[in-house]
Amino acid sequence: MISPVIAEVSITNDYYVIYVDDSDGTFSVGTGVSHPHPDESVLYGGGWGYAGTSWFTIKFYSLYGEEYDTDDLIDYIQPIVVDTTSMTETWIVDDLFDMGSTDQGTLEIPGFIITRTFTLNGDSYVSSYIDIVTTFANNTTETVSFGFLDMWDLEIADADDAIMRTINSTSSWSGNFQGWYPPTFTALEVTDVLPPANTFSIFIPLVSDEIELTIPDEFIYGEWSESGYWGYVPSGGYTDSAVAFIYGASEEEQITLAPGESIQIVQGITTNAQSLDIIVPTNNISVGAFIPLYKVKLVQALEMWNCILAQLPEEVPEDVATLIESVQSFMNGAITLSNPIYANGQLSKAIEQMGLIQDSFDIDCIK
Repeated sequence: MISPVIAEVSITNDYYVIYVDDSDGTFSVGTGVSHPHPDESVLYGGGWGYAGTSWFTIKFYSLYGEEYDTDDLIDYIQPIVVDTTSMTETWIVDDLFDMGSTDQGTLEIPGFIITRTFTLNGDSYVSSYIDIVTTFANNTTETVSFGFLDMWDLEIADADDAIMRTINSTSSWSGNFQGWYPPTFTALEVTDVLPPANTFSIFIPLVSDEIELTIPDEFIYGEWSESGYWGYVPSGGYTDSAVAFIYGASEEEQITLAPGESIQIVQGITTNAQSLDIIVPTNNISVGAFIPLYKVKLVQALEMWNCILAQLPEEVPEDVATLIESVQSFMNGAITLSNPIYANGQLSKAIEQMGLIQDSFDIDCIK
């Protein structure tokens, strides 16, 4: 049942926990009880349930460049709506523009409306990730032009001075602050210390086959206290760090909505690259470290597959036959690939498909 609540709230799928402060809309992310590293921060405060240091700022070009961050928008925020796997917060800015009225079902909701939904995806660690969808709807009688700067305060485990590298194209690990105008890589990987001594990584994709992400005009890895504000030019590094997505970064790139128009911006975050089809480069990672995990998972997959095959009926539906072919393909890939990182990924996909076959016939094999 969906219900509105007030105060700092959270949802979890046991792999991640999302915290949102309903008083101002700030948020954080932590790891859940079933995560390989439970009760740790992914963004600052996520390890202990504090949502106060990741926020956004809107620059209204149609209001002569006036800027409003989440603190400035407190008077417009509505009670947050929570269900099992998502949370939605809404701001109705109803006194900055000429107010028309647009029918929204049985309600008249005039204003410039910002809606932000945080969603937990996946039912296993391998498949779990978070997406954030921010919708801007212009229910006024005038054209509104704006830019959107979304800042996430990084903290991996206990490291507030996270280091990063870009993926595809891949850069060296660094804590030096920098910006990309626009970014041309597919994901940013952030971790606490140089691998392989790190605790875990977080992955912030800009391109993914799993979800359709919105590529920012500018992307910044910088100083937390400055990254949430327009005009920041990153310099220095190896201290309190954050990332900033900037959409509509200049008057030339501004987002423009006529009356009645809307636009969505989609972002994602995960600690498991596989969940968003991010191919992690092997440099700076010991491939040999993945061999024991691969061997254990291979035994698990073979035992599970043999158990399922022994209990399958002679005739199976077409959809199950497709799943069987998929498992066989993934298993062949896992056995023939020489790189244990990729082979391990193939085994995970095979086991996930086996679970679907089990569910189809109420088979109880090794999980």
